[in-house]
Amino acid sequence: MNRSRWSRTLVGIIAAIAPVAAWRYTAEEVRIAGGCDQVVEALEQSLRPDPFLSANESVEKGDLRYLGVHGYTIFYPGIQHQYCLRKADEGKVIEGTGDLQCSAEHMKLQRQAVEFAEAYNAEITRSRVSLKFATCTK
Repeated sequence: MNRSRWSRTLVGIIAAIAPVAAWRYTAEEVRIAGGCDQVVEALEQSLRPDPFLSANESVEKGDLRYLGVHGYTIFYPGIQHQYCLRKADEGKVIEGTGDLQCSAEHMKLQRQAVEFAEAYNAEITRSRVSLKFATCTK
C-alpha cells in the first residue's frame, strides 16, 4: 500500500472512531451530573419483584411477551432463538439496562437484570407452552 493510500485509510479510521469517543465523553458527563443515580434507581425498581411472580402477573393480564435486556442489541436471556423475537412484537425490555454502565452499582444491576430476565422468561415459556403459544425455544 502506498503512503497516500495509507494516510487516507488512517484518516478514515480516525473519523470513524471520533464520534464514539465523543459519545463516551457525553455518557461520562451524564454520570458526573447525577444522571447515573436516576438510571440505577429505575433499574433497582425494575428488579424488586420476584421474577416468577412478575411473570405470572403478566400472564394473568394476557401479556406473554418475553423480557429482554438492553446491551449492544436487545438480548432475551434464556431464549434460544433470538431472531424469533425480532420478527414480531414478542418482547419488552428492562429499562435502565444498556451496554454502557455508568457506575459499579449499575454494572452489578445489569448482571442481575440478565438473571432476572432469564428466570422471568423461563416462567413465560412454561405458560406459553401450556397455552400452546410459540416459544422461540425450538
